[in-house]
Amino acid sequence: MEEVTTTQRLADQIKRLRRNLGWSARRLADECARIGAPSLTRSTIAKIESGTRKSVTATEVKALAQALRTTATDLLEGDAASVSTAHAEAAARLIEAVGNVETAVIQVGALLVIKNEGLLTVRDLSPAQMEQIRRNPGLVTDPARLIEQLEGGSLREDADHVATAPEGQSIEASAM
Repeated sequence: MEEVTTTQRLADQIKRLRRNLGWSARRLADECARIGAPSLTRSTIAKIESGTRKSVTATEVKALAQALRTTATDLLEGDAASVSTAHAEAAARLIEAVGNVETAVIQVGALLVIKNEGLLTVRDLSPAQMEQIRRNPGLVTDPARLIEQLEGGSLREDADHVATAPEGQSIEASAM
């Protein structure tokens, strides 16, 4: 049985996460440039993903992780879907924080907590849903519409109901 090297695992993770986001290598390169890593061009990313390029610097791993909305550890370990105890506790604290609020929308990475008219909804968003919400920021100001879109509208995708919150993601919140 052939052992998978760290570089191979990294290449597979980059490709998998990029595709999950619905991005081309060009789009990932643009995101890397936006965050200050212009050396990660489309060509460089293609070489990393194909295994042609055999090494990736720590700075490049950090930039790729940031661009792909994950952590360097998850990118290197190939475990971006796992939920640590700390993440689960953070999600529980978020849910507790909206306890006295009638209406709120909080997003941490793929975790979306919506409280509307006292009812709490927690969803794990797909990368496509996260992108649609990012492109339509007005959705987070209308929890009822957001729930409607998730359940039967344009945001409907087979979203898992497992709460995850990638480490290092910022909290975006709108409380009414």
